[in-house]
Formats: sequence, structure tokens, C-alpha cells
Amino acid sequence: MIARFRERRPSPEAVAAWLTGATYVLLTLQTVTLTGRVIDDMDGPTGGPAAKPYHVVLLALGLVLLRRGRVVRWRSEMAVYFAVTGLTTIAAYLAFGARPFLANVVVAAFAATVAATLGLLAGGEGALRGLRWASAAVLAAVLVKIVCYRDMLLTFFASPDGHPMIPGFVGGGPNIEATWVAMAGLFFLRTPWCLPYVACSLLVAALYVSRVAILIALAVLVAAVAPAAVR
Repeated sequence: MIARFRERRPSPEAVAAWLTGATYVLLTLQTVTLTGRVIDDMDGPTGGPAAKPYHVVLLALGLVLLRRGRVVRWRSEMAVYFAVTGLTTIAAYLAFGARPFLANVVVAAFAATVAATLGLLAGGEGALRGLRWASAAVLAAVLVKIVCYRDMLLTFFASPDGHPMIPGFVGGGPNIEATWVAMAGLFFLRTPWCLPYVACSLLVAALYVSRVAILIALAVLVAAVAPAAVR
């Protein structure tokens, strides 16, 4: 029985792939706190300074990976990105006063390190599989939310101004949420699910009146169609 259990036990790569996808889903829930309270998007780009589920999960995963000595080394591009972001945040402090955004940069850097480590352990294809199911789950949740708040959308389109302010999973409002959904289309390139995903992300972008998300979704569409056109 023990031998049979070991045969059926998922490989470390499969576990890392699943954790990669689960981490992505948790990072999407930026407006949900540990107490279950949902922070309004107007509180800030990450839903306000409150403890959230992904904080605890990322910390636990980070400690486990650190203990095993499996933390990935940063690429130069990643180091430059967070260095520029951190310096820009400090400059904003000097100009506009203290804000909680520097802590957000630290959390983002930690999240990127944990996610990159999990992706490396899962392997290229394994990480993509995890990110694909996670992105599909997030997209499905957003579409269900749109149906639930259809009355608010109809009211908005009767007199449109900016973006429809319906509750979101991603902090920062509908524009950021639609952008996040559109960018995830890159995970589906060279798969049969790419065009259906892009079509749904375009629908979300249009309903949220997000021009940036529309442009990103169209860019993903071009990247998906162009190789086939060249052949």
C-alpha cells in the first residue's frame, strides 16, 4: 500500500506547478483581507494596508524555500525593475509625504522571488500549466462577477463616465483588473485556448471601458495569429 501511495504521489515538479497557479490566484485577491472583509478599490492600488491571505501564504512558502536553499537568484532585469521602482517610491515620499507604497514594493519583490522560485522548480511547461489554469479560474470569476453586477454596468453605460465602479478582486479598480486579465493571455500563446481566452478578455476590457486592456488583448491576439500567418 505504501509503495502504491508513493507511485501515485505527485512529483515535486507537479506540486510546484500547482503552487505556482495557486499563488497567482491568491495574488489576484488583493481586496480580500484575512478577516474576510473586502476593501473598497478606492482605498488604494492594492486595496489598502491590511493583512491579506497572500501575505501569509507567500511568507510560509518563502520560509520553506529559504530553509531548503531553493530561492532563485534575481536576473539583472528584475533587480533593475525593483531598484527603479523603490527609488521612485522614495522620491515620491520626499515630494508628497509618507505613503505605504514602499512596503508594497517590498511585498511585490518578495512575491516575485517566491513565484520565480516555484516556476523554476516546476519547469517551463509546468509553470505555464499552473498559470493557465489559474488565469482561466480568475477570468471565470471575473465573468461571474460581471453577471452578478450587471445592473450596475447597465446603469453606468446609460451615462458612462470613466470606468464602472463595481467591486473587484484586483486592487486599483476595474481598469487594473481588466489589464491583469488581458496580460494573462500571454500564458495561452501557442495553445488552442488562446483565442477563446483573448475573446473573453476583450469582452471584460470593453465592459470595463479599459483602453489599455483592449490594446494588450489585441497585442496578444496579434502575437497568437502572426506566426500562423507567416507559415
